[in-house]
Amino acid sequence: MKRRTFIGLGATLPWALSSCWADDPGPGPEDRCHDLDETAQAQAEDPRPLPIDRERFPLVPHAGAMGSQEVLLWGFLAGHHDFRFVVWREEGDLAVVVVNEAVRPQEGYAKLEVKGLRSGARYVFALVDDVDGTRSLASRFQTAPAPGCAPEVQVAATACTHLRNAPFAALERMAEREPDVFLQLGDMVYNDGATRTAIQARADGDVRAAKAAYRSNWHAALADPGYEALLSSVGSYFTWDDHEVTDNSRLYDLDPASHRFAADRYFETLAQPEVEPGRFWASYRWGDSVEFFVLDCRSERVVESRKEPDAIYISSAQMDWLKSALAASPCHFKAVMTSVPVTTWPEMLSVVADDRWEGYQAQRDELLDWILDEAISNVFFIGGDFHCGAVTRVERSGPRSGLFEILAGPGGNANNPLAVLWEMGSEASRVDLAPPEQFLFLRSQPAGTLITFDPQGNKVVVEYIEPETGNTITRLELRAGESEADQG
Repeated sequence: MKRRTFIGLGATLPWALSSCWADDPGPGPEDRCHDLDETAQAQAEDPRPLPIDRERFPLVPHAGAMGSQEVLLWGFLAGHHDFRFVVWREEGDLAVVVVNEAVRPQEGYAKLEVKGLRSGARYVFALVDDVDGTRSLASRFQTAPAPGCAPEVQVAATACTHLRNAPFAALERMAEREPDVFLQLGDMVYNDGATRTAIQARADGDVRAAKAAYRSNWHAALADPGYEALLSSVGSYFTWDDHEVTDNSRLYDLDPASHRFAADRYFETLAQPEVEPGRFWASYRWGDSVEFFVLDCRSERVVESRKEPDAIYISSAQMDWLKSALAASPCHFKAVMTSVPVTTWPEMLSVVADDRWEGYQAQRDELLDWILDEAISNVFFIGGDFHCGAVTRVERSGPRSGLFEILAGPGGNANNPLAVLWEMGSEASRVDLAPPEQFLFLRSQPAGTLITFDPQGNKVVVEYIEPETGNTITRLELRAGESEADQG
């Protein structure tokens, strides 16, 4: 058998990570909704009157990894000196500052971990440059509700945002809906050319040029009006797919050092934590409403194992963690962020089956069978990669048909051939292309995707919206466990 290809991530990252920790109060009783109050405190003047400097702060700051009292903040300064993260709550016309922390960026980038925030609260933050008395644009985020709270949670989601199709109007329309959370399902940038350039530049000893190849793409994405609107208005959970590094046809032949170099550019650009070296998969609870499971479905797979009984699409450590976390979740809904679909797709797309869960059948069976055998309720998969929006049952019939998957977007890369033919076809031809009992919706063109988790109604509402007008394209209500036979 060929050498088993495993792309690891373990290395020290070049961006500056600071932390601002406050003592955490113990959680309130989980059988009732009890907000957890702030312990974070700071002394600082209201930063809002400071002039905004888009040259020093060309990219809007953004937030990620939100918990009930914690968040990871990200910022960039076009310079080499320290700046401050300032976080505040708005109380009427007042700005109640709760964090005022100086950081030393590395090559302009810095992150700040904050704890001790109020649960279920909305915060605003900005970057402040004391050298010239200016600040960045302000951004917003919301902390997760406390344990015991079960409100509706609305998320915006996207994937597949190729810069050749910018600006990403669908993202602007989603920001206008003021969601609670933003989910990025991968292929946020297409770095195929950047990776080729960086490999040659590093071979020539020009590390600066290698970094610049990636950074130009990342900065262009964050400066897009759609990403700027979303990232400045809501906190995010991120995962990656292949194009953050290069196309999957070349990804697994890439040497580990080149992959790590591209991964470093990913982590320096986003409020995406590495939980430990080589791992970013983690979960985040929004009260008792929904828990988001952020998977890494790219860097751990062993492509040569695909047809083996021990096929490795995700590592055994990640699979064990996912099972344990799903079983332990107190949340009504479990939203599994998988960059590549878990659904079985029609024969037309069999040419790319090797790249998705379906191509690693043994591990796909392991996960889906375990969910059903353990009676883990209300599991929904949210994916990307396929250049189409879709709502599907993961299988056409049988017990697994009670599991649903939602494909986000696409935000800016479209024309999945199956979705194009489905849209063009008659009702009769659609039955042959993608059986309607399994494929509830397909769209080949860009769209905004909004998903509302409603624990009181025991339903998930999926809405796709037009990028230009914001009008609803379709709206579907899903209830996990309702199989195709139940609907018949």
